[in-house]
Amino acid sequence: MKKRSILLGCVTMLTVASVMGAGCGNKDKSNETTGTGETETAAVTESQESTDGGEQGTEGTGSTEEESVAETVEEPDFSAGLTEDGLFEDYTASDYVTLGTYKGIKVPAEEVTVSDEDFEDYLDNLLADYIVTVDVTDRAVKSGDTVNIDYVGSLDGVEFDGGAAEGYNLEIGSGTFIPGFEDQIIGHEVGEEFDITVTFPDSYPNNTDLEGKDTVFHITLNGITEDVIPEVDDAFVEENFPEYDSADAFLEGTRAERDRDLLKTYVWNQVLEDSTVNEIPEALIDNYVEQQIKMYKYMASSYGMSYEDFLSYYGTTEEEFEESEREYANTDLTRMLIAQAICEKEGIKAEEGDAEEIFGYDADAMEEIYEYYGKGYVSQVLLMEKVADFVADESVVE
Repeated sequence: MKKRSILLGCVTMLTVASVMGAGCGNKDKSNETTGTGETETAAVTESQESTDGGEQGTEGTGSTEEESVAETVEEPDFSAGLTEDGLFEDYTASDYVTLGTYKGIKVPAEEVTVSDEDFEDYLDNLLADYIVTVDVTDRAVKSGDTVNIDYVGSLDGVEFDGGAAEGYNLEIGSGTFIPGFEDQIIGHEVGEEFDITVTFPDSYPNNTDLEGKDTVFHITLNGITEDVIPEVDDAFVEENFPEYDSADAFLEGTRAERDRDLLKTYVWNQVLEDSTVNEIPEALIDNYVEQQIKMYKYMASSYGMSYEDFLSYYGTTEEEFEESEREYANTDLTRMLIAQAICEKEGIKAEEGDAEEIFGYDADAMEEIYEYYGKGYVSQVLLMEKVADFVADESVVE
């Protein structure tokens, strides 16, 4: 279970951190156990070697320095400054918020009815977790396929260092290799051996002898695979979505859920536009930024990196990061204070069983989430969701 998945769709202080964290150090290891396959090949683009680690060693080797960093970094306290009920400690939101209209908001039906095209995209995203990888044997390579290849590169008939690999898995269209390499594999079938000609960039620091040179690669195409989104039929629905009794019921229910999401988003945005936060206590902003900094320091340590280097990897400095987090704090805390003000006025509370219903996890899974985030933080996310549901229920679709 991915504990951060409860953040999806919620306006929280950790949304940006989770997204960036998911992208860092996520090196593809598919070619690290393929016998004589070389991942640091001369055919790989310079940018790919940089982002995938290459000679930079971003995965580390568990050095004493790295262990020291990991031992001294303090984990963020997601529930700091919150009561167990998910409210800001020592602060009554109504003292800082002037609520506008949040009940009886009129909503144009076309704004909250998903189009067929958007629903198809939404459904594809939903089904992405059920994609299966299948072997392709009845057609040639096309863009988007993953091929398994052996290749040997030569310049003027002489093989060059770093230009050969066996059993290399390459996604066609990924831009992993130099321009022209992947395109020339398209149209070939499993079992074929063929030559392709590519021209290395004029600037190629990885091997300056190849700069601007035409080279030949001999390719052996060992296999083709593709990712396939499953067909939504009764059998698939019965296995994966047992709450529905047929594929038609699943599609109808999923479309209704998407319409509901659009309604909640539309109405909540109207509430934000019509309400005013007169002041955000500085202590709330400071706590927000403090927890974000702790979060990033902890993430950096988990990759064996210093905090400064980790931020540099994303093109920012400590000062710039803190400044940007203060901007995020103002945006997120504005929403949280408005939501809490509505809770105070309407008596909305996080009740027992809400977490399982809203997040879709059982009690054991929620216990793990509570342990990780703290009850205050999870309750605040719950309150945000309950407020969004409340104002949506109170709206009028025309």
